[in-house]
Amino acid sequence: MVLLFSLALGLGTEILIGHLVGAGQFEEAYHTLLKSVRTGLLLVSCAILPIALLAPYALGGFTHDAVIITEGTLLLRLAIVLEPGRVCNIIVINSLRATGDVWFPISMCAFSTWCVWVPLAWLLGIKLGLGLTGIWISMIVDEWLRGLMMYRRWKQRHWMKSARRSHAIVAGGAGDTALV
Repeated sequence: MVLLFSLALGLGTEILIGHLVGAGQFEEAYHTLLKSVRTGLLLVSCAILPIALLAPYALGGFTHDAVIITEGTLLLRLAIVLEPGRVCNIIVINSLRATGDVWFPISMCAFSTWCVWVPLAWLLGIKLGLGLTGIWISMIVDEWLRGLMMYRRWKQRHWMKSARRSHAIVAGGAGDTALV
């Protein structure tokens, strides 16, 4: 359920950013993203906190197995840390894509998945014996790393070159310029 907030905000923000970039309103696009990230952080925090607090009772409605309730509660409480990173990641990646800045997010995703998430999941989950909790922790690290890298890219306005190119194409000033 909490992930739905992130996805909805990510897609909605992507549409807004794409519209603003197409209209050449780059400054408005910049601030719209920042506002969406703040809104997303607030929404997911408000959504995940009651779920994490009530986890033992909610899980108890599905099973009486103490191990499953304990492990599930731990994972839902770790989601308090996971979800803010994920919302930032989803909203900013979608917004970068809307500006035409696609290669950096794809490259960061591939790097982070194969050089951070997978090795860390192996180390924590298998080698150190943390199991699903270790895999969940590696997912938290991956989401936050990608989210912070994307946010940094947005704040430093590295997306502006792609946004100007996208705007020029939409405005008809690009001629036969291919999207790169």
